[in-house]
Amino acid sequence: MNNNKMSNNCYAIKRLKRILERVPDDAQIFYERIEDKYFESHGWSTNEFESLLSFLPGHENDTAEYLDIENIWYNEEKNVILITSHF
Repeated sequence: MNNNKMSNNCYAIKRLKRILERVPDDAQIFYERIEDKYFESHGWSTNEFESLLSFLPGHENDTAEYLDIENIWYNEEKNVILITSHF
């Protein structure tokens, strides 16, 4: 785990806004799940942040592992945003 050390290719808001300028509000978002075996074979790691569930009683100090976004594509024909953390 990286403990909040983000890679140089982590998406910044400015970069994301440029992509979203041409995306309609009704576009769906899909994220490609990465199998655990790839983390082991490629030596990939994650970033640890506050869990999205930390607002629930008893979970205030929970953390979760997150990945840097490597690529975001907008498929105009299908009106979907595709997100992946590798390539």
